[in-house]
Amino acid sequence: MPDLAEGEDEVISQEIVELEKKLNQQVGLKKRHLNKLSKAIQEWKEMEECALEQVALNRLVEMTYKKQLATGGGSGSKSGVSKVSKQLALAFMKRTLDR
Repeated sequence: MPDLAEGEDEVISQEIVELEKKLNQQVGLKKRHLNKLSKAIQEWKEMEECALEQVALNRLVEMTYKKQLATGGGSGSKSGVSKVSKQLALAFMKRTLDR
């Protein structure tokens, strides 16, 4: 390898330092973008969980309402809910509302 003059060696060293700075800036920028994406994904997952919980709770309330209707014997038994005692229906309703 040919010997480099002292001035050329400094120029190359400065260029290397500048390139390292640019690389570090790019890496930092990529990390910030990845963190933003990670937070957005986490928030989306939490919203999905809440939505699923809400659907489950809505179904439970609907089932409670049908059981309550079934205690009267009228149209509740037509919806596929077997007739239950009023005490059982009220206890189920209270547990559902507590949730």
